[in-house]
Amino acid sequence: MTCKNCGQWQTLPYRCNIKWCPRCAQRLARKRKNLIQLWAEKITQPKHLVLTHRNFPVLTRKKIREHTRHLAKMRRAKCFAKVKGGCCSTEITNEGRGWHVHAHLLLDVRWLEMAEVSKKWGKLCGQEFAIVKVMDVREKSYLQEICKYVVEGSELAKWPAEHINEFVQAVRGCRMFTSFGTMAKLAPAIRAELTRNRSCVFLPRAID
Repeated sequence: MTCKNCGQWQTLPYRCNIKWCPRCAQRLARKRKNLIQLWAEKITQPKHLVLTHRNFPVLTRKKIREHTRHLAKMRRAKCFAKVKGGCCSTEITNEGRGWHVHAHLLLDVRWLEMAEVSKKWGKLCGQEFAIVKVMDVREKSYLQEICKYVVEGSELAKWPAEHINEFVQAVRGCRMFTSFGTMAKLAPAIRAELTRNRSCVFLPRAID
């Protein structure tokens, strides 16, 4: 930062907050983890659900938005009728066999009929069925998966330049994390609680 009058300058920290930035992704994931952890403490039956697509050769914004629409329709499906709320994080990988888009969901639900979930998700994706996986995560193992970045910085660095450009153009302006139901309702209060806790750390100690 440079003063236009005297010419003096100083260096200040800067954050771009771009979802594919390796440095900012760590901070965003940490904030998301704190939010999810506090919400999960308020429910008794958290489930970690993974929804996958078949790999495809070209990643486009249209593909990402189709994926988002499929997730929204899935939340309204009959097999999700007993889901009280939750959150969803989309992750994208490419290991040389095409683009793999999949979603990690943390759900407040006692039971899911996985055969129906597989059929419904497969139908939405234009497949006869789809590979889905669910885990009971009361031991809190969900945090690492749900709070993943859109893409790992170490993986992004391995991609050729044309794949990086294809990825950036596709995800630009697309929402990759969303909350719904009980989590969406509690999110403002949880964020306020996190802000209060963070402020308390910096309060000066009283001097006797």
